[in-house]
Amino acid sequence: MQLQPAQGGAVGGFNALNQLRLIIRSLHANVLTEQVIVNARSFDESQYIKDDQSNQQVASLVQEVLSETSFRLQINQ
Repeated sequence: MQLQPAQGGAVGGFNALNQLRLIIRSLHANVLTEQVIVNARSFDESQYIKDDQSNQQVASLVQEVLSETSFRLQINQ
């Protein structure tokens, strides 16, 4: 499951994401260690992230998703 809270400001989005992560953990679900919050101003007219640091954070998150998925697939085989 992917969480994408739409909350005003960076702090609001961070707090909402942390609360959702706590709820999901309380349901005994796995939560990724990475979390990324990208400010709306970090996107260009074509909706691409123009900030290199945010791009690196998203790439790291994607890598964690792929690693976790691969790990889970190996366990289930």
